[in-house]
Amino acid sequence: MLNKSHEQMTCQPIWIDDPSDYKELEILCHKIKPELHLIKIGYYYDHSEPEGRTYDVYQLITKEGTYVLKRTKRKEATIYENFLGACDFAVPHLLGYIEEQDTTWILLEHIQGRDLKQFNESIALACARELTKIFNTYWQEHNFEVTKLDDRFEQYWERINRRRQCLKELPQLKEAYDLFLARQRTCPRTLCNGDLLQCNALYNEDNVTFIDWAFGGIMPYALDIARLIAHGAEVDDPFYMTDDLRMLFLENVYKQLVRTHLSYEQFIWDIKLACLNECIEFIEQELLNPDKERDHYFDYYLKRANLLAKDLLINQYDTR
Repeated sequence: MLNKSHEQMTCQPIWIDDPSDYKELEILCHKIKPELHLIKIGYYYDHSEPEGRTYDVYQLITKEGTYVLKRTKRKEATIYENFLGACDFAVPHLLGYIEEQDTTWILLEHIQGRDLKQFNESIALACARELTKIFNTYWQEHNFEVTKLDDRFEQYWERINRRRQCLKELPQLKEAYDLFLARQRTCPRTLCNGDLLQCNALYNEDNVTFIDWAFGGIMPYALDIARLIAHGAEVDDPFYMTDDLRMLFLENVYKQLVRTHLSYEQFIWDIKLACLNECIEFIEQELLNPDKERDHYFDYYLKRANLLAKDLLINQYDTR
């Protein structure tokens, strides 16, 4: 259910044996970085879905090193250029990009590591440390229009308001979701990955690298935090995370935010609101389409959404 496109999966690439099959990719690669001497190319394939899924993401073995070539949209290259290249963040380095027939191809540093599906204490601490480095650099608490760096919030705002329509028959969830919507206008903003699932980061030797910035931009800070912690179950789920690990991660994020005036209570309230949005996102299509098949994941997220909604409505935080 949580399979999302990302440039470096922890599965091994499937290597292309016939050089003629990757001639086009070789040409693209040389347009971006002419000095590379290709040895072999492999494409990433996700075996976890029932029918499998092939991505336009390729690992390149060259005499000069190992790289990743990814088909994406221009805005991802822009995120790397305008935001991620400014500091020594825990992200792959962008080596270059090219636009071909309305498609953007980016060439990235290859990062070794495994994803975060089996969350542990070391991962929680590394995630908090590296994520707050990004948050602190672009943190905004007011005057959003004056300090505006991109148009990502407007896209996000439109999307979450459309999502509200799926709750028209669920008054408790709708009331709680309105609390979430009301807070998004005033919630502190920073650079967010926009899709920070546990499969979109890599862990290696106590370091975490955040990958797949196709949905990135300046958005409410709680978005990335909630997306990372909302989908891990203690048992019977490919994404593992205990409540103790969630709290360890949250406490360390809050302690390392150096540019905020948020109280810890407000911080936790913001995260709960964003977690509600996460749960509803993953049942949105079923709620909009009553004839759509509903599986145990639907039940899982609906139950979590209802528990969050009840908590939020009973323990409302005064943001005035």
